Amino acid sequence: MLRVTRLVLVPLTLAGAASGQQRERVFARDDLIPRDVALADFLPRVPPSDDPTGRCNEDSYWTKQGFKAVRWQIGDLLRPALEIRVAIDSRGAPRWYWESRSDSLAGRTRILVDFAHNSGSAENSIPGEKGQRAVGDAAAVFHASNLDTPSARAARVVERCKGSLDPWGRLTTLPRDLVAPPSPRPAPRKVTVDRQWRDWKRGAGYLTAVENVDGFDWLRDVILPVYRTPNDQPFAWLARGWLYRVREGPGWAPHEVGGWLGVVYDGPVALIVYEIRADGWFRFRYSAPAPGDDGAAWAQTSQLALGPTAMRLVSWESHYLKAELPTYFIDSARHALYASPDSASDVVAWLERGLRAEQGAYGVSPLEVRGPWMRVRVLWPYPACGRAAQRTAEGWIRWTTPDRGSRLGGSIIC
Repeated sequence: MLRVTRLVLVPLTLAGAASGQQRERVFARDDLIPRDVALADFLPRVPPSDDPTGRCNEDSYWTKQGFKAVRWQIGDLLRPALEIRVAIDSRGAPRWYWESRSDSLAGRTRILVDFAHNSGSAENSIPGEKGQRAVGDAAAVFHASNLDTPSARAARVVERCKGSLDPWGRLTTLPRDLVAPPSPRPAPRKVTVDRQWRDWKRGAGYLTAVENVDGFDWLRDVILPVYRTPNDQPFAWLARGWLYRVREGPGWAPHEVGGWLGVVYDGPVALIVYEIRADGWFRFRYSAPAPGDDGAAWAQTSQLALGPTAMRLVSWESHYLKAELPTYFIDSARHALYASPDSASDVVAWLERGLRAEQGAYGVSPLEVRGPWMRVRVLWPYPACGRAAQRTAEGWIRWTTPDRGSRLGGSIIC
């Protein structure tokens, strides 16, 4: 019988090696390969749950492929205890099914059925033990009673989440004080992007997706009323890749974003937020300026979860204090590191960087924020791209100004 061994590369720091240098040791890990069992003998490690409190959402990946698809989950967005995804065609026939059950002690059970390739599988991940895996054709796995009959569970999820099968179904759950954009409504679309116009202001924070989706993809799922002034009636809606104007020239127009920011590596882009109020209102940029429209509007944090993908509002203070990597001043000017939050205090050091960001001579690690002042630890040189910090100092910087907002940039990722 052929024996297959999986090779796993594990970083190993060698004693006496220079700081930051690593080599890789190769280990044989047979325990990572699941043990194959017959489909009829497979028993899920984690039992099913039909808790009706689960949340329904459109499954954007499969709707982009032309199917109707939903996702139902119990738990939070990052670690659901139970997640079921179902995609059906225009006749209501299932085309794809995926289920994941998680338990902190028992492990995880996953079931996959792909009708397009007539394949299915079930797998147990068991803490401290070798996993199990069974395979079969799509119908056999979908109707297997020892898997708790996935076909019945799929039917219940589709019925429970039928409002999410319609791309505009979430509009039926809007609060009574919001009048939804009227029918006929166009199909959701990807937003277009103005890549030429840039906003020199960085404001008070940013708006982005809760989930770690790629680039601009999350903007296709946005359903958000926008206002000229707080506590007014919406003048427009950002609606699934479209801008629907209510009063100022009613009608649907493609939504084009401008002045966006990249705040995380290989994740969702962000929209600049200029002002954040304690009552939940914030002013942000939804597009580049155009004749008769400056591209900015007010929105309310209580309405950030109206669409299939929830959004989050992040202040720059929160962003920098929680960041795991140092940052730097976004411009190449010479900046002072003061002994106290007072521009009249002694200058501890001057912060300068090269012409290119990756040549930065320093890295700023925020420690505390007091209004426009930030207490930081500065490292020379910037500790990235194989460089180790040679010296450090602590002090205060003016990290924000009334006209520009944050003066700091992102982090250097090699």
